Formats: sequence, structure tokens, C-alpha cells
Amino acid sequence: MSLSFGKAFGFHRSMDTVGAVIGPVLAFVILGIFSVNFEWVFRVSIIPDLFALFCIAIFVKDVKKHTPAERPVISLRHFNEVKHV
Repeated sequence: MSLSFGKAFGFHRSMDTVGAVIGPVLAFVILGIFSVNFEWVFRVSIIPDLFALFCIAIFVKDVKKHTPAERPVISLRHFNEVKHV
């Protein structure tokens, strides 16, 4: 189970990085090719935002959390009993 959490975290971070690189590059290309103003680029940028919100609303489901098992007791009480080799 923790392996899937690690994969999900890695995927999330990689997609965040990809978006951080592709977004400004795409905006720069749109400005260069179409000679439009910044306001137009910002208005068009709402399209992928709405698509992402739609995907989250449809495909992401909440997972009910189970009550955790009793946590182990961590103690250093026997720390001084360690024999030196």
C-alpha cells in the first residue's frame, strides 16, 4: 500500500514539473506565433484549468480512512543496557 502512495507522489511531482516547464514555453510560443496580447493568453489558459477540474471531479474518489491500529510504544528505556562489543 505504501508503494502505491510513493508512486502517486512521484507521478504528482513529475506532472507538476512538466506543467511548470511546458506552460510558460507554450505561452511564449503562442505570443510569438499569433502576436496576441497577454490578456488573450491568460483567457485561453483557463481551458486546461477547467479540464483539470473536470477530471478531478469525475475521476478522483475519496478514500475512507480506517481507524489506525494501536501505535507501537517507542521507548529508550533499555538504551543503557546495550553491550559494547
